[in-house]
Amino acid sequence: MKKLFYILAICSTLFVHAQVTRVLFVFDASNSMKTMYDGKPRIEKAKELFFKFIDSLNHHKNYEFALRMYGNTVKYPPGDCNDSKLLVPFAKNNIQKIKDFVKVVQPTGITPIEHSLTQSANDFPDTKAINTIILITDGIEECGGDPCKAKLALQEKGIILKPCII
Repeated sequence: MKKLFYILAICSTLFVHAQVTRVLFVFDASNSMKTMYDGKPRIEKAKELFFKFIDSLNHHKNYEFALRMYGNTVKYPPGDCNDSKLLVPFAKNNIQKIKDFVKVVQPTGITPIEHSLTQSANDFPDTKAINTIILITDGIEECGGDPCKAKLALQEKGIILKPCII
């Protein structure tokens, strides 16, 4: 658990003070998050660490946050490779709203990482800010996609991807 918290802390070192910094959390709520880790399902460990991490960002005044989840609506099997949705759009002072969604999510579906990342590019309102995606996942791409290809496409749009693997 400490190791993952350190990984999340390293992800936070990316942020610098700018006019606006946007952080999109892409949260894995797929079936594999039911796997036990240290006596609890991975999803519960991920939630605990996520809450500590997002609370540490709460004091940043020039930040806007958003939440996208995947694998949380269509039961696996069969799952749905399009199961990815922006649940909380970018706004200031919306950390509690993000936490409320994460708190109640239960893992159920498949892991469409490339699709989720590709869709994430559309979640940012513009390119005038520092736009960052933090991907929180335990799994591998299950839909035949190429997350590295998605990362390159994001970079071309000026979006920084920081994967945090549980």
